[in-house]
Amino acid sequence: MRKVIRFITKKLFRTIREKILLLFSNIKYLIAKLFSSRMALVLTILLIGFTVIMGRLFYLQIIKSDFYTENFTEKAEKTITTEAARGKIYDRNGNLLAYNEIGYNVVMTDEIPSSNTRGDTINGIIYRTIQIIEENGDKIIDDFNIELDVNGNYVFKQDPVTRQVTFLINIFGGTSEDIHNKGYDRMTATELMDYLCGPKKYALDEKYTKEERIKIVTIRYALSQTAYQKYVSTTIANNINENTMAAILESTDDLRGVDVQETYKRVYNDAEYFAHIIGYTGEISESELEEYNIENDAGITYSIGDTVGKSGVEQSYDSFLQGKKGEREVFVDSTGNILETLSEVKSQSGNDLYLTIDRDLQIASYDILEKKIAACLLNKIVDYDYVATEKSGLVNIPVKDVYSQILTNIVDFNDFSEPDASEREKAALAAFTSRQAAVISWVQQELLNTNARPASELTEEEDDYLYLVYKLLVANDIIDSNLIDSSDNIYKQWTNDEVSLRMFLQHAIAENWIDVSAISTDTKYSNSDEIYQTIVDNVISMLPETRNFSEKIYYYMIYNEELDPYDICLMLYDQEKLEPDAAYERLTTGMISPYTYVLEQIEDLILTPAMLALDPCSGSLCVTDADSGDVLALVSYPTYDNNRLSGVVDSEYWYELNVNDSQPLFNYATSGLTAPGSTFKLCTSVAGLAEDYISTDTVIYDEVVFEDITPSPKCYISPASHGNENLATALRDSCNYFFFRIGYNMGLDEYGDYNSRQALDIIDDYAVQLGLGTKSGVELNEVFPRVSTTDSVRTAIGQGTNGFAVVQLARYVNTVANSGNNYQLTLIDRVIDKDGKVVLKRDPQVSNIVKLSGDEWDTIHYGMRLVVTDGTASLFFRDVDTTVAGKTGTAEEDLYRSNHAAFVGYAPYESPEISFACQIRNCDSTSYPGGVLSEVLQYYFGQTTLDEVLKAPVEDKINIFQSE
Repeated sequence: MRKVIRFITKKLFRTIREKILLLFSNIKYLIAKLFSSRMALVLTILLIGFTVIMGRLFYLQIIKSDFYTENFTEKAEKTITTEAARGKIYDRNGNLLAYNEIGYNVVMTDEIPSSNTRGDTINGIIYRTIQIIEENGDKIIDDFNIELDVNGNYVFKQDPVTRQVTFLINIFGGTSEDIHNKGYDRMTATELMDYLCGPKKYALDEKYTKEERIKIVTIRYALSQTAYQKYVSTTIANNINENTMAAILESTDDLRGVDVQETYKRVYNDAEYFAHIIGYTGEISESELEEYNIENDAGITYSIGDTVGKSGVEQSYDSFLQGKKGEREVFVDSTGNILETLSEVKSQSGNDLYLTIDRDLQIASYDILEKKIAACLLNKIVDYDYVATEKSGLVNIPVKDVYSQILTNIVDFNDFSEPDASEREKAALAAFTSRQAAVISWVQQELLNTNARPASELTEEEDDYLYLVYKLLVANDIIDSNLIDSSDNIYKQWTNDEVSLRMFLQHAIAENWIDVSAISTDTKYSNSDEIYQTIVDNVISMLPETRNFSEKIYYYMIYNEELDPYDICLMLYDQEKLEPDAAYERLTTGMISPYTYVLEQIEDLILTPAMLALDPCSGSLCVTDADSGDVLALVSYPTYDNNRLSGVVDSEYWYELNVNDSQPLFNYATSGLTAPGSTFKLCTSVAGLAEDYISTDTVIYDEVVFEDITPSPKCYISPASHGNENLATALRDSCNYFFFRIGYNMGLDEYGDYNSRQALDIIDDYAVQLGLGTKSGVELNEVFPRVSTTDSVRTAIGQGTNGFAVVQLARYVNTVANSGNNYQLTLIDRVIDKDGKVVLKRDPQVSNIVKLSGDEWDTIHYGMRLVVTDGTASLFFRDVDTTVAGKTGTAEEDLYRSNHAAFVGYAPYESPEISFACQIRNCDSTSYPGGVLSEVLQYYFGQTTLDEVLKAPVEDKINIFQSE
């Protein structure tokens, strides 16, 4: 066996040796072959090149490594978009209303690459940037929905009821339904901040204080809104001073992505007079982006970060006002510094917009309107407790209501807990805190009491608190009002004050009117008692944070004389809402009472109707060119300062505007639908004449009570009668019965049967033809008018469900004034480009012509003239040198509140130059809108100057009477 193994091994070694010798022989052959061919030269060259490269690499990376590390610059190509100047806005006479100023903003772009430390790096940069901004006297933009209260707790800036779902969608993604289903809309501010500061979102270090955390989160949230767009910057501080700018620029090496950017700040002259017309600008939102790109026909491409019009003509004519953005192609280093400009296209400014508005007429009209509303307010305030009854003539205002509005609508009672609060503020807070605890305890006991009482057995105060609970449940979608069966017996009993809120809520649970998911993420309850208990628990937790509830407590504390009126008035000075003046000195020394004080302050417009938000506190007027439809003045009262909303919104001011009960952001002139009262009788007159239901000679006897329908309406002069009336005298006297008859006769069919729908269709047709039943044409957001759809008899005198804004009344009376030419109203005269070329000229546009004979139009005009000379407006225009024609109108919408009043008309009577309409809500009498227009006409026709108008006092003694 061993011999066999030795033999095999010997054989194997011999074979291996032979193979190796053969391999070396082949290699030797190949080498000899290679060097005898052209390949040798190529290989030699490659070898030399390889040696040179390796040597160079060794030199660069080893020998010169320190030098190149110190001098290396990362370079990237970047496109910078440069903002274009927005076009200016002028009045019809070339007075500048809106323009631009150069300003500087601190902006930030997220340029930090992904890494394990990315979050810490961004947060650190933001923190240092905030420090620099605040150290130099500026502040970051505070438009986040969460803030710290005086106790250092996170709270929502708005009540949970009104918290915007879009804010939560931006954080969590998904839809509003997802937000609700996952319970995100029920998170507290603290829970939401914990999430945002946690590892799943912005990963803030624990070293930051609560105040620092909320500021960092504010900027992180803002950056996240443009995260998907490379190189789009986010503004974090606007209109910074020179010191801030210098400090930021000096620190750019340490603040990657942070820069100072030149921008245009929009400035508005005479802001409060024109705010509702011009509007304001701001950064485009995601929801607006698609809308703007779809709707504009000027070839403009909008993108995130652009400034656009948010309201007014700034919005409706944005595509004309927008300039053309410029672009720079540049190389930048790693810190954003520009190394080289490759190419540049300069921006081009936008077109200039000229309005039809007359600046001075607008200012005069606003001032006159405010003073007349103040005069009405002065006439209604009384120094005793007063309860309105159905219908007790003029509805007075107890002075305690004034004190209540000072405390809840002007003074910020949330500041009572601030460290620098005055002693009287602290005392008021202590009293309130005690009272609030007692009221909440009572509410809880009443809701849990098996013998809970219906509203009829409660005091007015108790009923008010429980009704607020109901409204709170509806506002938070705990009660789904869409599911409530209005014919349900228990529901009807509750609305009639016959059963308790407890019984109603338990019934609502049984009827599935309660959205259980709105009170808890746990939808599994063993019985209805558990659901009810959860509802009560939710209510009790929400009440302390509900502003309306706090306001109601303060209201009753004032009525129950638990707070001193002197202290309430002096809080205006504690919080610097007013500057100390002579009235302040007299009040503090006891020379005048709080009652006298508030009357004097209203008379001097120190306390304005807008600030007090009592009836009346709002009104509107429109003056038009009768021959074109050009709007010469368009006033909505109250108003606001659009300078504080343009660009970056002043969040504190925005909050003040939104909680003000007078609604200064609301455009009453274009959106305030109000019953027209007897001004609608002009429409009924035209319809009756055009359809031959009356003639100019028709005489109808005023029988006072119109008994052809049940219930039977009465003429306002009841129990007296106007006697025989023709069309002209019926307009003069505003005789309801005359127009009842027209409204009824238009509904009679060929068999003499009354069909209200038939008459309503006729009335609607002529309302549209006259420009009343359609939008006016002004280039602003405008509510669609509401022509009545019920009861043609009452509709004929302006009742029913009629509702119109003042611009619609203005278009309507303008059509009547020029005998049927229905002009569309407009605010735009022309658009001019940067070279002075007319881009757009707005010519008069007649929608249709209402066809009546000349005699028929003359009769209507004569009736309107009689209104002013001998009728319901005979006292208003005695001081106007120009002849005036018009129609009064009052409308009752609430038995316990003052009537609305309106006046429409034109002047001169013989040859109309202007038409006008004025509405004042809850002012009781047409004396006020009539008085407004009387003074407007005196100014327009040169009897008074603007300076005289502005210096004129509030006239508190006005001849007030009830009129139709």
